[in-house]
Amino acid sequence: MLRTRIRHAPTIQSACALTTSLTLLVKLSHVLADAGRVVDFDGLDDGIGRLHAKILDLDPETARELQPKVLQLAAEINLLLGAHGAMIPRNVQLRIRSCVTATRDDAGLVL
Repeated sequence: MLRTRIRHAPTIQSACALTTSLTLLVKLSHVLADAGRVVDFDGLDDGIGRLHAKILDLDPETARELQPKVLQLAAEINLLLGAHGAMIPRNVQLRIRSCVTATRDDAGLVL
């Protein structure tokens, strides 16, 4: 078990850092959109896609360690899309939701 953690340590650290960065980006986007600023949401799905790829590189047990961070990211994205969905193109919304769902599921978070 310890070997698995050591072997995956850089990957899980990278996935944790990316999850935190994406969550902060979504929060900042929400604040800017609340203030009436134009926010370009295109590309958010790319970041979530990178996170998904990192999670797929982990074994399931290690991926489950990311559950709280991935759930927090998903909640922030849902808040953002709920409040500002009208300003986000439908195709971008669908890509974001698809990436979040796949990432959540592969992190062992099937709800």
